Order: sequence, then structure tokens, then C-alpha cells
Amino acid sequence: MSELKIHTAKRILRRIIMKTDIPIATWFKISTRSTFTRATAMAALLLAIPAAASSQDAKVSPVEYRKTTLHGNYSAWMPNGIIVGKHGANKDKLVVGSIITNAIRIVDPDSGRIVKEYNPKDWRLLGPDDVSEGPDGTIYHVNAAGTGIGYITPDGKSGVLAEDATQKMWTDGIAVSPDGKTLFFAQNMGEDAVFTLDLTDPNAKAEKIAENVGWNNGSEFGPDGMVYGGNNVYGGVMQWNVKTGIGKTVFHDGMEWVSAVEVNDVTGLLYATEFYLGHVSRIDLENNTRRIIATLPSFVDNVAVEDKPNPRIFATAYAYDTVYEVFENGDPPRVIAQGDGSIPEGIAIIKGKDGDRMFIRDRFRLREYDPTTGGYKVLAESNFDSFIEDRPGAYDLDRINMNNSVKDQVNLHFTRSLHAVGEDKLITAGAIIDQAPGRVVIFDLASNMPERVEKGFKPTTADAIVVGDDIYVANGSVITRVMPDGSRSDVFTGKSPVAFAQSDSGAWVSDRDDGKVLQVAEGDKWLETPRVVVADLKSPQGITVANDGDLLAIEAGTGRLLKVDPDSGIMMVMMENLSAAFSSQLLSPVAQVAQASDGAIYVSEPGASSFSVIRPRY
Repeated sequence: MSELKIHTAKRILRRIIMKTDIPIATWFKISTRSTFTRATAMAALLLAIPAAASSQDAKVSPVEYRKTTLHGNYSAWMPNGIIVGKHGANKDKLVVGSIITNAIRIVDPDSGRIVKEYNPKDWRLLGPDDVSEGPDGTIYHVNAAGTGIGYITPDGKSGVLAEDATQKMWTDGIAVSPDGKTLFFAQNMGEDAVFTLDLTDPNAKAEKIAENVGWNNGSEFGPDGMVYGGNNVYGGVMQWNVKTGIGKTVFHDGMEWVSAVEVNDVTGLLYATEFYLGHVSRIDLENNTRRIIATLPSFVDNVAVEDKPNPRIFATAYAYDTVYEVFENGDPPRVIAQGDGSIPEGIAIIKGKDGDRMFIRDRFRLREYDPTTGGYKVLAESNFDSFIEDRPGAYDLDRINMNNSVKDQVNLHFTRSLHAVGEDKLITAGAIIDQAPGRVVIFDLASNMPERVEKGFKPTTADAIVVGDDIYVANGSVITRVMPDGSRSDVFTGKSPVAFAQSDSGAWVSDRDDGKVLQVAEGDKWLETPRVVVADLKSPQGITVANDGDLLAIEAGTGRLLKVDPDSGIMMVMMENLSAAFSSQLLSPVAQVAQASDGAIYVSEPGASSFSVIRPRY
């Protein structure tokens, strides 16, 4: 009998003794009888243990636990589109769209106070990104997570336009003409085209005026009647004639991934943002010059400018969860509103001889976290160049202008899960949104660089681990095995496997939509037939192997943290009221859990955009 099987048998016997009412003395008597008697007794007891426990079987832990929120202001804002209101109640206020928090906020630029918030409970918001304003104060917004151009009138009426032209992924770059007659917008990622819509005709259909343009982003009409927008893929500033459909680059100067352009109607100057480089620039088209007036953290999405001789200038950096005011006189940027970044998901703890190292992953950054000080450092970020690579033939690769943006940047794509691989590597998997290709990255901590990248997984790719020499990927409804030579095969079909747990004893997976936790590997050997450990859970998500060998599992549908015996499936409820569930048409975050050497349990709670620690209450 192998050492692993002996160990497993001893573990099962120990747990049977612990979880039955039979005194140890009785067990001793059984062990001294004949082999047949011992076998019969053992068989009877084993048959009495269910093959897979049910969620309803969980008992409340006799130990009381307390949860402490370490970071509770993740994605407090997650700002994207921003404009300075010009009309009515919006005048001189900031109008800020947010995809992730699914809201439009009217903000006082001096105090950062939210004057009014539009949310999906009362308005049809599906990931509002860029925003614009009509001459009557109507707010127009794109639905990055859905279809249609939404609008909200000053008296609170709302509706949707151009649904027929926004069926493909990611509407962006919206602008309304000063007379309120023309709407301009782009379809990026899914189609790469720009459109106009006649707002004077309620029966009008959106007209495609150009395609294959390189993702036209944050746009505004200028006083000359032209639309000015940023070009993501090829860089520079675009100018669009909405009557002829002709577009051209009117300024470049090496600008990369230009995410937004704003026009000061009084001075005629343009202001533009470079997404990854964090630059906010003032551009003089007449003299073909520009000056970088501020450098912010990366992921600078939009810029807003007052129409005045000496304007106030505002910008959003959504991965860093901040709305800024920037200044042309060289003063440092002022924070108007700030959270702590994107929704935390992946947690990995490497337990080495020198102590624990803890890592946190959201879709934009990989960070090392110090639980004693609460500080962290960014190890790597995500960028869109890998998204472009995953769509071969869609773009003119020779024109892509991202050399400086990615030159010194460690790119992790937009993965989200996290597991340790030995003591010096991490593995992470995922996609930016549930409509984009997934990737798996093995990240080397010594070099601070990706060691291996596997592409082309399903958009809902949620997790990956290394078992033996192979990578196993939670790839949509299947688990895909990736061998060292890159060859692949599907080794398990479920409904929605989303999270793995792993130890020297084996590996387990949670199937969110099937309500199960299954053992999928014994030691480093993958099981041909996974074994159901527990069933009938309500949306199980993150799981981990606890220090004592049990499983810790987050049941997102009930907000419970469960402790599960991996052999019998017997469960205890350790904590309730976790904010694990998150509802969005754009993202499906997975709450994760990990345990440190000192017994502290760390959980990510996407529903509250928080990261917390759980300890016994003494």
C-alpha cells in the first residue's frame, strides 16, 4: 500500500473516531478482534458516513469568530467617464460614470461630495462608461456592459437609444453636439467602428460612418463642429467630420493609448489623457505642440475641462479608484475622491521558512500585502496589449503604438485568481470581462516577470493550478489540462468550476452553478472520476486547504464561510454574512479565501468590495 493511501486510511480512521460517539476504549476492543470483525465494523461505520454531505447538514462552529475589514473601500468610485456639467442642476458639477459600480454620480468638485447618484434600481444603467450632456441638461451615457445609449432627462425620465447598433462589445466615446441634434459614439473591441444618430428624429437609426479605426475613445464636439477623440490602439488624437464620415489623425507626437480628448471651447485648446502612461496633456493644434501638465497613476481614463480662459481640469484613474483635479501651473494633483482600487479577488499565501508572504490580485494589479502594517507594493499591472494579441488580424500591428506604455511594465493580462506554485511562483488566470479571451500566467517572484503564458481560454476562465507537471484551468464549464508541451485536453465537465484548492494531499474544485465541491486530484495524480465532497451548496466559490487539512469554502449564495471535512463532507459554519456575491453583466468576480500560518483566515468579498481577516473571538 502506498504511503499516500496509508496516510489517507489513517486520516479517515482518525476522523471516524472523532466524529462518532463510540468511546476510544470500544475502538480498542474492536481492533483486538478478528480481521473479519474489524472489517465488518469498519464497513458499517464507513457506510454510515455520507458520500457527499449537503449544505443543510452544516452545524454552527462552537468557536465564535470575528471578521475585521482590512480594506473596505475598494471600488468605492471606480470612475470612468467624466464631464463638467454646463446646464441646469449639473452646471459646474462633475458628472462621473462608473462601469464597475454601475452608477452615474453628480459630484461637487470642491468637496468631493456626491450631490446625486443615479443607480440601476431606478435607471437602466448597464455599466455607464463615457458620459455627455445635451443643451437641456440631459445626461447621455454608454452601456459598456449592455446595449443602447442611455439617457436621463433633468426631470428624471430615462430611456435607451441605438440598441440596434450597440449589440457588440463595449460602446464608448460618446459625444452630443452643442445644439443637441447629433449623437456620436463608438463601438470598441467587438466591432471597432464609429456611428452617428439623429436625435431630432425619434425613429432614426444609428449610421455607421467608419470602421477599423483603432478604438475611438473619450470624445467631444469642438466649436468647429468636429468631434475630437482619442485613439486607443494607434495613439494620437482623431478628428471626425460627422457629416462626411471622414476621420483623420490631427495630432500624434508619439502619444500612446489616448483614452480621452476634451476641448476648451473658449481657448480652442485640447486636453488629452494617455491611459497607461498617466499623462494629462494640453495640445495646441494651431502650433502643433503639447505640454504634459500632470502625470497620474496608470489607467487614466478620461479628462474634463471647463470652457474658460483659465479652466479647471479634472481626470479619472479608474484602476486606482480616483478622481483628480490637475493644474497647469505645476502644482501636484489634488484628490477629489478616492477608493482603493478594483474589486479584490485572488489571495495567495506562500508559507516559507522565513515566514508567510501574502499576495492579492484584482483585475488590474498584483500586489504583495503586509498584514502587520497594512501596506502593499504593486508587483505587476494589466494592460490591453494582450487583449489585442488575442484578436489576430483585427488590427494593423505595425501601427500599434504602445512601446513606452508597456516597455517597463510587467503585463499580467486581466487575470484575477491567485495560487502559490512552490515558494517562488504564483499562477493567475482570468479575463478582463466575461466577454473577452482568458489567459493563464505563471509569475516568477524572483525576476518579477511572467515565466509562462497560456492563451485562448474561455472568457469566463476563473482559476488555474499546477498539479505535477501540468496546469489545470477552470475554463468555463470544463477543466482543461495543459501539458508542458502546450497540448490541451478537457478532463472534467461541470456547470461552472470557478475555484481550486490544493495541498500535498490533493486538489479540489468548487462548481458554482452545480453547488458542489469535488476532489479532483489525490496527491499529484488527477482523478479520472472526481469525488463529490459536498453538494447542494448555494453558489460555492473560493476554497482553500486549511492548516489542519480541512477545506474552507465560501458559500456566496448564503454568505457563509464553511469548514468542510474533505473525507466525509461534514461541515461547520464558521462565519455568516460575508458579502461574497456580486451581480454584474460585465463581471463575475469570485470570492476567495486563504489561511496564514498563524491561523488567520483572509477573504475577499466582491459584494462589499472589501478584503477582510477572520480570527477566533477570544
